[in-house]
Amino acid sequence: MRTIAEIESKQKDQYVVLNNKEENGITWAALPKEAKSILEWTEHVYTGQRQILVIERREPFTRFGLNIPVTDYLFEEILAYIAASNYYSYDINGDAVKVVLKKKTEMAC
Repeated sequence: MRTIAEIESKQKDQYVVLNNKEENGITWAALPKEAKSILEWTEHVYTGQRQILVIERREPFTRFGLNIPVTDYLFEEILAYIAASNYYSYDINGDAVKVVLKKKTEMAC
């Protein structure tokens, strides 16, 4: 049986982890709007079909009039989010990451 001190310590550790995740951009709400705008294209805005995105560090992300410069900071925020998410498959190749939205049957609940 655990003591109250052990339980409080574990709760404090969990609180710190959750706060760090938010600070590191791992939650959708904490992502910069530019990162959200890019990741929303994993499902085509007009057709709803899944798409493969290639996001390159220090290169602009362009889609239908959208032109977002991918800075080092933005690239790292996107990587942190997709790495922690159950909704994306990704492949990192140097300064580029290939991202695809998983099928609904592949998503872990």
